[in-house]
Amino acid sequence: MKHFTKDEFEQLTYVKSGTFGSVFHDGKIAFKKYHHEIKAIGYVLIKNPCLKQKRHKFKRMWKRQSKIEYTDLICDTFSIDNDYSGVCYPYYQGQLLEEIRKESSFKKKEYIALQLIRNAKELTDQKIYPLDYKLNNVIYTSQGQVKIIDLDDQLTKVTLIKNPYYFYKSTRRLKSTLFHFFEYHHYYLNDELLQYLECYHTLTEIYSKKQNPYKNLENEIAWRSIERTFLLIDMKDLSKDKILFIHQLLEIHSLKVVLILPEILINNHHFYKGILDAMVGLKIPIFDVLLTNQKDKDIYSFINSYYTLGFYYFNENNLNYISINPNKNKTKIKK
Repeated sequence: MKHFTKDEFEQLTYVKSGTFGSVFHDGKIAFKKYHHEIKAIGYVLIKNPCLKQKRHKFKRMWKRQSKIEYTDLICDTFSIDNDYSGVCYPYYQGQLLEEIRKESSFKKKEYIALQLIRNAKELTDQKIYPLDYKLNNVIYTSQGQVKIIDLDDQLTKVTLIKNPYYFYKSTRRLKSTLFHFFEYHHYYLNDELLQYLECYHTLTEIYSKKQNPYKNLENEIAWRSIERTFLLIDMKDLSKDKILFIHQLLEIHSLKVVLILPEILINNHHFYKGILDAMVGLKIPIFDVLLTNQKDKDIYSFINSYYTLGFYYFNENNLNYISINPNKNKTKIKK
């Protein structure tokens, strides 16, 4: 255990604060200092459970570190004025995935996602089960490495034998985190609307396969990496004539139709169901529906979740082609 006086600790550089603690660093080591109290359900303050030392859990981690290549586990604990105060990790310069989610190209997202899946599998292979995956718990370092952090919290389980229940929960949380990273927004669409969407049925098929969950996640990334050209259409501007024009356009070009639906219309079933039925009647496949109120920002976030060299945008009476220059990062991920 490292020991600090209060004055010594205050010389460290502040990084950020989270639910259970605040992070500081000295350039080489990150020190996660636990809050004395945290907010529980109902915003009632309770004593931070992390302040109770988890010696058995940390000892198991330290014993397994030599078998883990891609994730740096807790390297030590520390005290301030002789009171146990937190844990130490190697310090990384980089950005949280939540910070780069909107701006990253598909190739960058693909590269990050495959690293994250590989790293997560390595942890569960060593009976370490993170149950709190989220974009703010993963760093993309300035060296291009993906690092899972906050493995000291109460939601990381370290067991003596393999635990199928924790494995299931961990992989489910990882899947949810990757959905968020790739702008999966179907949580907000009703079941009736989902049945029209090609991507929904494809993802359902991918995850229905009874195989290793990490393989299903890799299959989703492979599906996203297929080159596509999208045709984005503002649903509120559609008419019978425009739908017929789209039908003729698809006879000439191989395009994936994505309808842009303003959030204020999501509960107007009569409005969008009539349009969807008309398109299905003309055998126009609908790849996805983009639910948005921030049109341009959300369009590019959606486009960056698939591999594409460009897309068509049908807005009012104009059909424009917008070219995309994907990041050519094709660095191989070591498995």
